Amino acid sequence: MSFTSRLKANEFDPLLIDYKVQSLLDISYCALRQRNFKLALNKLNETRQRLDLCQNPLIKSIYWNEIYCDVHLKRHQIQSSTSTLASLLSTSVAKELKKMEIKINSLKIIDQQTAELNSTYIQLNSQFSRTIMDFLLAQPQSYYNYEQDEKIPQAKHRQLEMYLYGLENNTNQIQQADILICELFNKCVHILKENIEKQETDLQNLSVKFYFFIFKKNNKLIFVFLDWYSFS
Repeated sequence: MSFTSRLKANEFDPLLIDYKVQSLLDISYCALRQRNFKLALNKLNETRQRLDLCQNPLIKSIYWNEIYCDVHLKRHQIQSSTSTLASLLSTSVAKELKKMEIKINSLKIIDQQTAELNSTYIQLNSQFSRTIMDFLLAQPQSYYNYEQDEKIPQAKHRQLEMYLYGLENNTNQIQQADILICELFNKCVHILKENIEKQETDLQNLSVKFYFFIFKKNNKLIFVFLDWYSFS
């Protein structure tokens, strides 16, 4: 086999693909931590079509979803003076969070990596919901106006209904701020409770040391959550 042929063959080697994807995801995560959002998204785009070719596509795709959502939520925080509900929903964060929910439900918590993915999923959902609720409390008509805006593509409409009720839901339509706030709050409570119970079930046979690591993570999530909503 020639050198060129070997190179082409290596392009499809699962180990090599896995290494390249993980490296790009790690670069994207580092760029996110440095607030270099453009670089983070560029690296995510490079990996999107390769996730299914990895050795563990479920974990890689959840990691991808979490970085994508974190990028847009942190960008919104930094640009809070100019960001709007429409600008946040147009990023498809709601859709990616819903996709992540389906993947997390099939993820078994077996080690620190999977536990961290699960905890980050809870945090991102809470952050997204609080951001939306803050918008609705400040401007109760903002989601109604978003839905009525003809400049927004149809594919971007009903983002919150999709996030709350499912990707295939085309019937529910909620534009009243008080109902949306209530539904978002209930979803956050459900996600927190369901995923902590899942961790406790999956980790029953693991070491005491690691179990206490998860216990501390969950306690932190609960106290942040309670402080967050009591403040709201």
